[in-house]
Amino acid sequence: MFAYQQNKCAECLPCTIERFKALTKAPETARKVDDVRRLKACGQTAEANKRKGSLPGCLYQTKEVLVSVGEAKYNKGRQGRWRLQSQCVLNGLVMCDFDHVDEPRKTWTLIDNGQLATDNSLRERILLVFITPGGEGMKVVFKADIDYNLTDNQKMMAQKLGLTAKIDKGTKDSSRLSYIPKWDDILYMDEEKLFNYDNPLYDEKYGKQY
Repeated sequence: MFAYQQNKCAECLPCTIERFKALTKAPETARKVDDVRRLKACGQTAEANKRKGSLPGCLYQTKEVLVSVGEAKYNKGRQGRWRLQSQCVLNGLVMCDFDHVDEPRKTWTLIDNGQLATDNSLRERILLVFITPGGEGMKVVFKADIDYNLTDNQKMMAQKLGLTAKIDKGTKDSSRLSYIPKWDDILYMDEEKLFNYDNPLYDEKYGKQY
């Protein structure tokens, strides 16, 4: 299980498969994603980022967010389950964010067919792959190796997938928000494992680091 936010000012809630499908299949989501790509193509980067920022987002590396007093910027000091790094509980999942991937669909096909990855044994750990709203990135959510923290898991996965140069190091934060894709941009999803996976030992070992 992982958490999600309807918007940046909303509390973090558990993301069920039903909620995830409702968000990704919503016509409004598709419109916003298409707008982001259209604006980027026209060189209107600031407006594209603003539009992207209005999308709901998921915290794939976090199973729940503890109640706390929020930051004034978004939550005006109110009590709730706000997206604060110190309040996140790790679930044993890791998200890799790969930027500027040439033809994400083709790249994933090559990985899925064992033509790009240097270690195909990692393939079975991958639970979700999708094209980012901007259209030029790809995100991969996978089960962590408990012998390594989030950052080292990300580095290893990037290396094994042959995408080391593309990785966004900002995903080292457990509270990192990932804007949802539209349904058609989901390249792979293992529904049963993605929405039921939880490794409490991972938070016991690394939770204090994050």
